[in-house]
Amino acid sequence: MAITIACKMLGFLEKQILAYFYGTGPEVEAYLIGLSVPMLLLVLAQEAVGPVFLPLFTESLRTKTSKRAWEFPSSVTTNLVLFFSLVIIVLWFCAPYLIRLLAPGFKDDRFILSVRLTRLMLPASVFLGVSTITYQTLNAYKRFAWPALGEVTFKFIIVLTLLILNPVVGVFAAGAGVCLASAGRVAVHLASLGKRSQYLRVMLGWRQPTTRKMGRMMLPLFVGIAFSQVDGVIDNMLASTLCQGSIAGLSYARKIVDLPILAIPYALGIVIFPYFSRLAAREDWAELAQLFRDALRWMILVVTPIAFLIAVARNPIVMLLFQRGEFDVLSTQLTASPLGFYALGMPAFAAEILIMQAYFSMKDTFTPILIGVACVLVNIVLTILLIRILGNGGIALALAFSKTLKVILLLALLRRRLPA
Repeated sequence: MAITIACKMLGFLEKQILAYFYGTGPEVEAYLIGLSVPMLLLVLAQEAVGPVFLPLFTESLRTKTSKRAWEFPSSVTTNLVLFFSLVIIVLWFCAPYLIRLLAPGFKDDRFILSVRLTRLMLPASVFLGVSTITYQTLNAYKRFAWPALGEVTFKFIIVLTLLILNPVVGVFAAGAGVCLASAGRVAVHLASLGKRSQYLRVMLGWRQPTTRKMGRMMLPLFVGIAFSQVDGVIDNMLASTLCQGSIAGLSYARKIVDLPILAIPYALGIVIFPYFSRLAAREDWAELAQLFRDALRWMILVVTPIAFLIAVARNPIVMLLFQRGEFDVLSTQLTASPLGFYALGMPAFAAEILIMQAYFSMKDTFTPILIGVACVLVNIVLTILLIRILGNGGIALALAFSKTLKVILLLALLRRRLPA
């Protein structure tokens, strides 16, 4: 837990450094748009590949020798590297068209800078994709500290590179830091696997039953996760047409909200997922239901007071955390407005993590994706309506409402499957 909190604090420090040097200016917005591309690919790998990989690899370790079991992560890693490499090549050449899609409001210098930063950070996608597999492999062995240490290394390298190189190359220091940090993350994971990593080798394994099963399970999840990211893409598209700083303000506000969410519920979700998977594999539904209810109750009790505090004291919080250097009063206003609305959705943000882990442990990827797609559509419609009234605050309010709706629906369906 201490390592996870340290990781999130380093991520927050990165935002504070960016705020000090660039405020809500064009440099930080170009960086955020460029960063969204490798981060989108990472989310696809984490949310579509990771949850399917862990139960299948755990089952392989239980039923096969170590050498045979490791053919599965070898195959997945090889195919992931090939896929991401192809995507990177295509996106590098299509970067100008991609930025026009992601941020249609960007013109002149902001547009050119976004293209250059996107191309700089694209290679990080390969390392981030591989780290998804190494991360889940460590979780399968119940080695939770090392994956968290990999996250700390990732954030630390970005902060260090930003501090050292920013005076020389400006915001490109942040882009270079992302590439270096991604490689460092994989290196830490491989080092922690020790002698087990000797089983990892290059192989396609398309005929392997486990790999084929993963492909069947992952495909609907991959499509659903890709669709779920559409709302984030549209948020940036619409925010880019507002006043300068709207995208940055949303990012700073979300970072404030994510700090308690990622430090507590997200960390709990990572630890509890292997236990959910083991109970589901044994079909011990009563124990799984009890563990889920206890974790959810504890999570809501912790997050709700924090959400209330953030909503009420949003302006002083933003001023205390960010208002210095290039981050001025206008930047505070652009951040505080969405922060108040994001805070309303914090209990739902926290509960969603645990609910998704419960579904994935039961190897049900269809239900959460179906509900998620419906809620994305709701979010998009609300965003288009509310942005005219509340500016970038409307984007935050639409997300909070749609996430709350998603949690309510998924909980209602889950109650039918687990014993009372």
